[in-house]
Amino acid sequence: MKKKNDRTVLVALVKSPRDLKIALEKHWYRVPVKSAPPILRDLSVRYIAFYQNRSFGEESYQIRWYGEVTHIEIMKRRQLLPAEKLHPNADEPYLKIEVANLKTLPRPIISGRKRPIVFIPTTTTKLLHATEINDLYSDSPLEDKLWNVLKTQEISAERQYFVGRQPHLFALDFALFCKKQNLDIECNGDIYHGDVVRMRKDRKRNNTLASLGWQVLRFGKDDIIRRQTETINTIKRTVNEAGGIEVAEAPGVYKVLPLETGSLEADLFTKQSPE
Repeated sequence: MKKKNDRTVLVALVKSPRDLKIALEKHWYRVPVKSAPPILRDLSVRYIAFYQNRSFGEESYQIRWYGEVTHIEIMKRRQLLPAEKLHPNADEPYLKIEVANLKTLPRPIISGRKRPIVFIPTTTTKLLHATEINDLYSDSPLEDKLWNVLKTQEISAERQYFVGRQPHLFALDFALFCKKQNLDIECNGDIYHGDVVRMRKDRKRNNTLASLGWQVLRFGKDDIIRRQTETINTIKRTVNEAGGIEVAEAPGVYKVLPLETGSLEADLFTKQSPE
């Protein structure tokens, strides 16, 4: 849920130190029009933050810089980078995003799994409170609630993780990497129940994911709101049957998860993360 004074933020991949230098010194960044997300095309984004890829050495796979978007216009690449007029994309249209007051976050937002990320729409509140990439996603309050519990239970998961390839490319609500078989946890809201077409599509999706080595667990609103202990124990049992969960910061290291003997309902799900 977006708070009253929240502003829309776009986390965008910065591919090279040179591009970050342009943003810092010349105060603009570029995105190809054909791959621009909707919040750039409809001009609703207020801030931009930069996710640094592997080319940044010790500062790779993290967000350090953000700033206010002051203007967006369409220009050809050759206009933005006149020294590269022979580039294959020289005549392609780009969004020139002018950025003011670039500054560093209080602490870098890291990706423990070193994920390849292009764009993440989020909010200023989440950006300023996040400690890792998965804290930024704003897809649904239901997913946020489950994410809070997974974090509290120290269950390593990746949100909105893409697997497969076109035409079978899927965004998983939560991806859990286990020793024997990976797990996809999906959150289904009230609208899901009774939607026969949606259920048929999901069965087909589940089968395709199974062929790629993924097991799917689906939980509805009541599972996440009112049956939290049962839900978390189902996840833990499935993880343990799959050989334990991989620690994101230590690839190849797996841990078994202890089941809950008390009630989570009265404690964990009353704690809301900043949105």
